[in-house]
Amino acid sequence: MTRREAVDVATVAAAKLAVGIYVLTAGFSHISDDDYARVVIAEQFAHAPSLDPSGTSWLPFPFWTTGAAMLALGRSVATARVVCMLFAVVATAGLYAALRAASHPRAVALGAVALGLAVPLDAWVGAAAVPEAYTGALVAGAVLVVGAKAHASSNPRAATPSVVVTLAAAFALFASSLSRYETWPACGTFALYMGFLALRPAPPLWREPRRARLVAAAVALAGPLGWMAWNAYAHGSATHFVDRVARYRVAIHAAPESLHARLLGYPTALATTAPVVLVVFIVGVVALIALHGPALRKLAFPLATAAATLAFLIYGDVKDGAPTHHPERALLGIVWILAATGAAGVHALYMHYGATFRARASLRRFVMGGAIVATLVVVGSAARTMRNAPGRDPATDRAA
Repeated sequence: MTRREAVDVATVAAAKLAVGIYVLTAGFSHISDDDYARVVIAEQFAHAPSLDPSGTSWLPFPFWTTGAAMLALGRSVATARVVCMLFAVVATAGLYAALRAASHPRAVALGAVALGLAVPLDAWVGAAAVPEAYTGALVAGAVLVVGAKAHASSNPRAATPSVVVTLAAAFALFASSLSRYETWPACGTFALYMGFLALRPAPPLWREPRRARLVAAAVALAGPLGWMAWNAYAHGSATHFVDRVARYRVAIHAAPESLHARLLGYPTALATTAPVVLVVFIVGVVALIALHGPALRKLAFPLATAAATLAFLIYGDVKDGAPTHHPERALLGIVWILAATGAAGVHALYMHYGATFRARASLRRFVMGGAIVATLVVVGSAARTMRNAPGRDPATDRAA
């Protein structure tokens, strides 16, 4: 990492922390009652550590980490919030580093992070004691960094992720898979991709042995397979967690009534959660198709993972295995991937029309003025929306 990249990583980390502090000073406290339930379970882990702290369908990694921190810092809501905020800061900075490791230009990496930080939902979960604070960025960074391999296959002289980076991506997926279920499709696509790369002839300048890709695939799958094995042992069914969620969802009548609503629930949530990111993504994809095929090929695997995740969530909604409230939280990994693709497309547009842009002063002033106005509008709208956070109305106030 160059000095400038190190400064960028520190700047991204500071920006993520600043966004979290902003929403907290604006009065944000929690997404739902589950936030506090998670804190209590982490406190119980600190009091009496166990492999499965919740004993329910909730995945254990957040309780292991938060509970371990509570052993040193004390059992409190503040400790849980600080741990998750720090994880979110590290994951977001890691996403920038992953984009740079995948040979995306600096402007693309910074633009992708800026787009993601402007999503209010990411700001809220990043200041709450919930695992979504970090899982979305971890998954996106993992698939984006290994997506560069597709580009390197046709151009072996291009920079390719080393074995350390590949294994880091696998361990990021492992931690995420034991935190949130929507990360499981990414583990599956990652393992298939690593297996595919291990079986095919590698370019001569690749810096990682074939066995490293097989190890990475095994690490990514270890979380989902290990959790199913534990459920088979502890509850008598490898899919106990799915059955439990489905029964609860039906019992409280949380599922949409019509098939149409279930099929469109998550796509609609994606559009309403991150409309700016979605618009930039559409523009970016069109630009990449028209102007920069190699960059789009580099993003093909991350986009395939995003599509698989969305299909997984829709299927879960149809089968009553989806979250019972705030389902949009499961979309943050997809949002980060779309932000990176959109930033790459906008960068391709600039590189293609840059000479014309720089040669015409009147056009330059017009475009720069429009960009400044658009940025101010987006940032102002995001800041206003961030202040209108969940848990603010009297029915959900949990200050006491």
